[in-house]
Amino acid sequence: MNRTVTPVLTLLAGAALAGAPNAQQVLSYLPNAGGSRFAEECVPSPACGGPGVVDYSMFPAPAMAVAGPLAGAVCLDDRSGVIYATNGVGVITRSRYPNLTCAGSGGVLPNLPIPGMVGVVTGMAVDPVSKRLFLTNGTTIFEFDPPAGMALVSSWPAAPLNFLTGLDYDIDRPGVLTAVSSAAEVALYTIGGGLVGVSPATYPWPGAEAIGVARDRTDPAFGRTLVLHRNGELYDHSTGALVRTRAAGRVGLTFLPAPLRLPSGRSCAGIVPDPKVSAFPLAGSVTFGLELCNLPPGTPFALLLLDVPAVPAPVLLPAGAVWFGAAPASLPVPVGGAPSVAVPLPLAGLPVPLGFDAQWAIPCPAAPTGFIFTDGLQVELAR
Repeated sequence: MNRTVTPVLTLLAGAALAGAPNAQQVLSYLPNAGGSRFAEECVPSPACGGPGVVDYSMFPAPAMAVAGPLAGAVCLDDRSGVIYATNGVGVITRSRYPNLTCAGSGGVLPNLPIPGMVGVVTGMAVDPVSKRLFLTNGTTIFEFDPPAGMALVSSWPAAPLNFLTGLDYDIDRPGVLTAVSSAAEVALYTIGGGLVGVSPATYPWPGAEAIGVARDRTDPAFGRTLVLHRNGELYDHSTGALVRTRAAGRVGLTFLPAPLRLPSGRSCAGIVPDPKVSAFPLAGSVTFGLELCNLPPGTPFALLLLDVPAVPAPVLLPAGAVWFGAAPASLPVPVGGAPSVAVPLPLAGLPVPLGFDAQWAIPCPAAPTGFIFTDGLQVELAR
């Protein structure tokens, strides 16, 4: 699979998109008393490195002051779209990921207290099904139940590793927790148990402590692990490759199963259609859908689903969608029409890895072809 960022207009002339796995994002937290930010960057892939693709961006986060060089963490409940973040002391903030649905996904939620037995949080992960929250202060790992008032469920020592600075939870490995030490050792723990395996850094010491870890959940073999360092360097722990260097001072790292936007730069008479998804593209999801925002009332549209690989189960096409496994010979007649259109696309029965590209065509008399094509979304299913 090797998808590109070629506009659909070119594809309609005969070129085909080829698939590239792992075009997803990771999220980190940059605490700042005057303006905290979440940093979103795409996981390396051919599309992530393509021309015009924004591989790194920031959006507002709850403001918290820097509490220490290794303090702080971030994690995501991708079933409810809630981001947990902390500078390591006092409270854990909760806010909704802002780039889902045309209507917006809401704002901040009530904070959670950091239990006194923890002290300073240096790593955090969440089970999106049970809502159990895992915290570490570097030397001990704790499991809490937020719906039960942050009741302690279990705890166990991080020894014999060095100081832990990041945690990660994968829903397909419910009995296992991934951790990273400040020395960039990636470890596996049984939840409530102890250390079962560790792999040292496969790259030269970058001169700053590791501060976060995330498993790529588009990878069915659990093979790809990313590690963030305090100086802003992001490494692929699996290969030892430096992914990129961005803002220093970020804390924590979490996998973000958000589609990658492939810019087209197209607008019509001041109208800039904005494609989004209604939920994260998770395998088995029955709430996933594709949405097009900022359409004038009654505007017709055609939703193009491209580069869809063969799947083991039949897929029911929603009304208004045209699904192409290869480049079509000509532009289909647009169908549908409404402001802020949502097209449900249940993902039940589809396997990981699997991806496709989505783009909309809308009429525009000022355009040479009579149509414009929106930004594309490169969608990859995640666990």
